[in-house]
Amino acid sequence: NVCAYTCLEDNHCRDDFKCCRTACGSSICIPPVPVTPPVSYTPPPRRPPIQGGNAGKAGACPAVPTGPWVCTSTCDSDDHCPGSRKCCKNRCGALVCTKPDQA
Repeated sequence: NVCAYTCLEDNHCRDDFKCCRTACGSSICIPPVPVTPPVSYTPPPRRPPIQGGNAGKAGACPAVPTGPWVCTSTCDSDDHCPGSRKCCKNRCGALVCTKPDQA
């Protein structure tokens, strides 16, 4: 069951397995995946951090992010979000369109 916790950190796992988050927010032990950057790897240019909520839409980003552990940003600013939704950080730190907290 990928929604059950089997570890909290790597030293709870056998051998060289790693403790990794699942899509539903739990953690399981899985075999490590070798990560080797390409020989000609050039890191992408650094952009200034986006805090979300920067287009002046009403409301504020939730103080405590909620939602699924999706770690891919789907917006860069409020302009990219439909209706009253704002571009805010989720639990994983990615920027996603979110229903704002009303002041």
